[in-house]
Amino acid sequence: MDSYPELGVQKADVDINNNPSLIASSAIDKLWKQVVGDSHLTSEFNQAWICREFKLGDELTQYNYKQHSAVNGGVVYLICRGKVRLLAFDRSLKKEVSIQLLNPNQIFGGDNAFCGDFQEYRAVASSRGIIAQISLQDLDSWLQRYPVLHDYFSEASKSRQKLIFSRR
Repeated sequence: MDSYPELGVQKADVDINNNPSLIASSAIDKLWKQVVGDSHLTSEFNQAWICREFKLGDELTQYNYKQHSAVNGGVVYLICRGKVRLLAFDRSLKKEVSIQLLNPNQIFGGDNAFCGDFQEYRAVASSRGIIAQISLQDLDSWLQRYPVLHDYFSEASKSRQKLIFSRR
């Protein structure tokens, strides 16, 4: 930051580390380049996502049969900053248990679109952070145009569901 004491003004530079939309945009670009393999259409893909901040303990979503049927749709989330814990009910222990701790650049959600019979879970913030989200309806056109995206989201959902199933 440059100071101009004679004017009583401070000049602020744009700081990507404190700008949620820039952090989300960077994470979405990284996802696109990692999965699709080029930078073509990254800005268009980026515009389909919504950015939001969360704090420790926030329930980000709860996936269950009633709210996320194939008819009702759903949402896919990309963690841009912070950590998110996935929790599912363990019948043998008769309580909710941690299934997975997700870090930046990992995704969750949308299991109803990628797994025929998905297990229920909750996503709870384990720290302060930022997520980007896209509805399955908005994501669908991208999945059709880029099958490698479909494969990526499908594989992530199936891996997550295996973790949940192993705890049931």
